[in-house]
Amino acid sequence: MALYCANWRKSIKTTDSVTLQNRDSNLTTVAHSPFSASSPQPAEHWSILGAGAAGLSVGYFAAKHGMGLTLFEAGSEVGGSARTIRSGEFFFDTGAHRFHDKDPEVTHEMKGLLGGDLLEANAPSQIVCGRRRIDFPLSPLNLLTTLGPLAVAEAAWDLLRARLAPARTFETFADLAVSRYGYSIAKTFLLDYSAKLWGVPPEELGSSVSGQRLKGLNLRTFFLETMRGRRAKTEHLDGGFYYPRYGIGQLMDALAQACGQKNIRTRSRLTRVFHSDGRITHIQINDREKLAVSRVISSLPLNVFLQSLDPPPPPEILDMSRSLNFRHIVLVALFLNRPQVSANASLYFPEPDVPFTRAYEPKHRSPAMSPSRQTSLVIEIPCGANDSVWQADRDSLVQMVTRRLIEMNLIQEKEILSAETHFLPYAYPVLDLNSAATAQKLLNYLTGFSNLKLAGRCALFRYVSIHDVIRDSRLLVEELMEAVKLAALN
Repeated sequence: MALYCANWRKSIKTTDSVTLQNRDSNLTTVAHSPFSASSPQPAEHWSILGAGAAGLSVGYFAAKHGMGLTLFEAGSEVGGSARTIRSGEFFFDTGAHRFHDKDPEVTHEMKGLLGGDLLEANAPSQIVCGRRRIDFPLSPLNLLTTLGPLAVAEAAWDLLRARLAPARTFETFADLAVSRYGYSIAKTFLLDYSAKLWGVPPEELGSSVSGQRLKGLNLRTFFLETMRGRRAKTEHLDGGFYYPRYGIGQLMDALAQACGQKNIRTRSRLTRVFHSDGRITHIQINDREKLAVSRVISSLPLNVFLQSLDPPPPPEILDMSRSLNFRHIVLVALFLNRPQVSANASLYFPEPDVPFTRAYEPKHRSPAMSPSRQTSLVIEIPCGANDSVWQADRDSLVQMVTRRLIEMNLIQEKEILSAETHFLPYAYPVLDLNSAATAQKLLNYLTGFSNLKLAGRCALFRYVSIHDVIRDSRLLVEELMEAVKLAALN
């Protein structure tokens, strides 16, 4: 059985509560506060829904400003989809997480939290097609050696034609990928992969799903690598990042510790959100506690929050919320008796007949994640709630994954020490062409609640990384603190 712990992990205790009987309801009303009776009470108390990366980041910056807060987490552990799991001497994350140095202020904060345990790692990624390995982001020099001169010449011609086309705004991911790479490369490495990842044809995906990944391959790099070879090749490969020594869960736990253990309530699932006159007045936890609130920050999935409102939203808002789709992830973790599988942080699998999309080797993020002479490989299988893989049992999932990895000559059966499976619901929103407009209408509706803010990937229905979430949480808290100061002056 997996244990969510390490030497650095301390238990997150639930907030002590004073229970009062609510005469107007069969629910229990609980006054919750992280302050002792002798502590000065803030004019406003923040109730943060969800203790994943977004909720913890909001709590962290709020605590730095001295704001009273309580985080409510449905699970037994903080971190949401950014946890670290321990299995024997192995550690692995619930996702291929890493921390990019994109915002100096955020990086400074994280270094302050983790100190010497925030490591610098440099391990690029590769695409696996059959038994071929191609660098990602794509590199002309590597394509030449793996695909051959004829295929690269065709790709260069496709790329030239795409770049000579009139400039325009790209609405779909398919159009963006073809314009950036040319059709032959986009089809081989990106379009089929994206269809597997998102469960939607790339012609129906919005261009925002690309994030920052479509870079590196352009006419300039074709000529540079032709003239300068491998020295030019390494300049545009995105292999550098920061990573906590004991996994992404160490960062989540550091944020939780900064929030204050007594301010975090685990096993506290939001079941209803009561509102009146444009304000959230109470929240219900676990179908029994009714808590008065002054300010609410929700990091819960947008549709889940909307469907918890009482009174319910207008029928058209509820219908739109039900149309939003989220992708789930099944993780299969293999623990192997070999030093490493590859030298890469992640491997991507674009071929349609391969059931998984990505595999990551935790020890290439931090050596502490595996014993020195052994390694682990964590495989991601994206799916929908109604897909058979989401309902599959452990043995069938492990057998399916190991069979394909052996066929690809990535592992051998005799090397497998053990295996685990984990299920991650609401891993990320599906950003198809209709969802952006739908999500915006839903977000506009929620702006009608004066004491409500949203934070994070699932609440805002955006595809963002951890460093984006932390930065946006800092900006949100700064905005709210300005409002608190203005209210105090008035």
